[in-house]
Amino acid sequence: MSKSSKAGLQFPVGRIARFLKSGKYAEHVDAGAPVYLSAVLEYLATELKTGNLILGLSCFGACRQRS
Repeated sequence: MSKSSKAGLQFPVGRIARFLKSGKYAEHVDAGAPVYLSAVLEYLATELKTGNLILGLSCFGACRQRS
């Protein structure tokens, strides 16, 4: 059973863990960090796909035009 399926995620937890470890971002990468990052990335991708995510830049432009 993969780490992604254990966490109930579609994004590849193992691959993200490998990238975090090989990227020299920190001396130690905790076991929960790739799971958390995968969940955040999956959430953002889903919100972008469904169109529910309002980015700050687009809101800033729309809010500026009102005043």
